[in-house]
Amino acid sequence: LTALININSVLYQLYLAPDLEVLMVAPIPRHVIFGFKLLQCSPGALMPVLLIGALLAWFGLSRGMGWPYYTLIALLLASITVSVTSVVMGLVMLTTRFVPSNRLRNWMPVVFVLLPLLFVVWQQWFTGWLASQPELQAEIARALLHDTHLAALTGGAVLLGLVSSLGVYQLFNRSFEEGWNRYRE
Repeated sequence: LTALININSVLYQLYLAPDLEVLMVAPIPRHVIFGFKLLQCSPGALMPVLLIGALLAWFGLSRGMGWPYYTLIALLLASITVSVTSVVMGLVMLTTRFVPSNRLRNWMPVVFVLLPLLFVVWQQWFTGWLASQPELQAEIARALLHDTHLAALTGGAVLLGLVSSLGVYQLFNRSFEEGWNRYRE
């Protein structure tokens, strides 16, 4: 929810920030600019990840877990942050293809009113779905207790982070190219 509420910040960083003109004309590779923008847009996803990380660290301390557990948890949470931030960036970039960024910013108060309602509806559906998945619950429990299961879960999260960020990079690259063409005109 925090990442979705961060849409306004992502919109600002991608389309309304004062550094955009400089980044368009600077001889900086686009993948570096994308990585910089990904970092700028990630604080919205970072707060829940820090809370979850603290809880998982306390769990690890109470169970006497070794260093592989903490390394895998840190990599898992970093991958989740990249995935969530990439998805939010992608949603903003796709939305601005249809609605100009200045007009979209004016509609943000409506989004802030509707978003919690949509989140609650989704959360109820997701909770019901998760309650009906005992195999998934057992796999999550195994992942927290065994390093090999946690490594597999972390590997999936890393793959998801790579795929989502590469997909959003392609969208970013196209949007950047279109912006550059408009800037030159």
